[in-house]
Amino acid sequence: MWQRNRSLGMAIVFAGTRVVLNKSSDKVSYCHQRGAEARERGMRARNVSVKAMWFKLEGRWLALAHKWAMAEAFADFDAEVRRVIARLGERH
Repeated sequence: MWQRNRSLGMAIVFAGTRVVLNKSSDKVSYCHQRGAEARERGMRARNVSVKAMWFKLEGRWLALAHKWAMAEAFADFDAEVRRVIARLGERH
């Protein structure tokens, strides 16, 4: 089961409110791990076409990691903006 790891993050300020951007999820970490494994196998491969296949696979894993990270960042940001808007609405 995939879980978000919210233990570390980076803070920014949005509309006067502190917003925390969270550490990557297990999905992103898993993709990076698989990409590193593919790279290692590519480095060990002796056949040029096999090397190329492993390096291409590494790129695909890293691209997937990037897509997951962006999707999660947008979802987190959207949720935080909605919370800030709700809080601002309560003040008025």
